[in-house]
Amino acid sequence: PLHASEEEHAAAEAAHNARWAGQQKGVTMVGTASYQHTLMRVRTMTEKKLDQRIRTIERAKGQHAVVKMRLFARVLCLEGYEELAAEAAESLKRLVDVLGDSGSDEVQDTSEAA
Repeated sequence: PLHASEEEHAAAEAAHNARWAGQQKGVTMVGTASYQHTLMRVRTMTEKKLDQRIRTIERAKGQHAVVKMRLFARVLCLEGYEELAAEAAESLKRLVDVLGDSGSDEVQDTSEAA
């Protein structure tokens, strides 16, 4: 897959951090959707494992599942995994239907990016 430039990732990370600043209070970085951690996962996992990760996040329906899936879909798209990004965007829609979304303004952006 084609990789986004470091500048594109920096811009996406800044947007993610600005959007979720203060939203995950009391949770360590290990338990949150860290942009750099997500980028590392996407760059080091096989496509099969990335597909499994999408299903795992959706199945767990954890406290930050919507944030994690939105970020995962965005990074997959930036890294050139168009089909997986589309799958993640569909999974995000299902999670939002079940869990709700305080950032509903971004759901369409993620779908369009995928």
